[in-house]
Amino acid sequence: MKDFGALRRFQLNKSDRGIQQALRYLVRDAYAHVPHIRKSFAQAGVDPDVIRTRTDLRRLPTVSREDLGLLRAEDVLRHGVDPRQCKISWTSGSSGRQLAVHMNRAEAFYRQLLLYNAFRRNMKGRGPLSIAEVGSGNWKSARTRRVLGAVNVTWVPRTAPLAEQADQLARSKPAVITGHPSLLELVAEQIDLERRDVSPALVACRGEILEAQTRSLLGRVFDCRVADYYSCDEAGNVAWECPNRSEILHENSDGCIVEVVDEKGEPLEEGAKGRVLLTNLFNRTMPFIRYDLGDRASVVSYADRCECGFHGLSLSPISGREMQFFRLIDGSRVSARAIATLVNRVVRQLHSDYAVSRYQVIQDDLSSIRIRLCSRQDLPQDSLTQMARSMERMGKDIGCIVEVSDQPEIGPSGKFQRYISNVPRTGATKESIG
Repeated sequence: MKDFGALRRFQLNKSDRGIQQALRYLVRDAYAHVPHIRKSFAQAGVDPDVIRTRTDLRRLPTVSREDLGLLRAEDVLRHGVDPRQCKISWTSGSSGRQLAVHMNRAEAFYRQLLLYNAFRRNMKGRGPLSIAEVGSGNWKSARTRRVLGAVNVTWVPRTAPLAEQADQLARSKPAVITGHPSLLELVAEQIDLERRDVSPALVACRGEILEAQTRSLLGRVFDCRVADYYSCDEAGNVAWECPNRSEILHENSDGCIVEVVDEKGEPLEEGAKGRVLLTNLFNRTMPFIRYDLGDRASVVSYADRCECGFHGLSLSPISGREMQFFRLIDGSRVSARAIATLVNRVVRQLHSDYAVSRYQVIQDDLSSIRIRLCSRQDLPQDSLTQMARSMERMGKDIGCIVEVSDQPEIGPSGKFQRYISNVPRTGATKESIG
């Protein structure tokens, strides 16, 4: 078959040979059809045919979200791709710069399949899956439908009141509840307050750091296993928590290759903490090769067989991801994820006519929050007012100022941060805002 490599990248449970075949296909195809990939290879003086295994990737330069955000769509997408026919997800991560991740329908389907397959790694049962995704979408009420043929998925929007989110989880009775830890924590507190009976087999946390106290709360309220899933919009699930050892994550090698490198892009020895790079093995629409995720971790093992049966690269828990809550004067909390939802909505509305390179959310005291939009243009006042009013409706006695600047605010560390809170985190909270 002429395009056998294109199909092989969608295989589940790949062998080492299958991973190498998927990598070689990806590299050759990206070099032939994606302008910025060809240019980066040429600048590095690398022939794509020499990239045959994961150890060969060190020959190539790294690329960041900021790098790709400066390029045109025709430079980062495969030649001949129509963006209007793509599935698009938006990511901004810790950099605050939005990036549109493009996939065709088969790639988007496989990305979902990888995540759902990873859920099974931490479940004893192997029957049909029913999943509730908390925090998905911007619509007002939950939606349920069957995906991938045999998986029932309920999407519970983060914008719905917490009481409605709790009610939907109680009624749908999912086997798996998944979402960002900050959002799961809020709805778990609501379920605990109402003494609702919600008993999944697994709570799968992804997209943020899973703090010990959050893990403990979720385990107590839902009375089930709580597992950490390292995921990103660029590839879906990157690694999943070992079912036997919660302190390590196993690489999801069906979908990606992970590297941990120093500041020069050189691989680090086991135990040394460094930057996490991703090479996506299935997305040829918009290839990600040695892509810096902006996170930090260390390699626990490169090849040892784990007692759970996994054989391959294992990581330490991820660090360096964004903060999760802002605390308000009345003791309540606002989820940083919820703030991102409303800011991203307005930024995308401005995107076609105005260049907003990134944004920051800054809290100077308990009663006020500043949103800084980084742009070299004057932005329409009605859009700025809309953003401020939406923010103020999220909490009691909260004031919001939206400012425009051509430069981000840099904290004491000298590094860009999307969320900056200058308020000490002390004391318990009365209520939480999703």
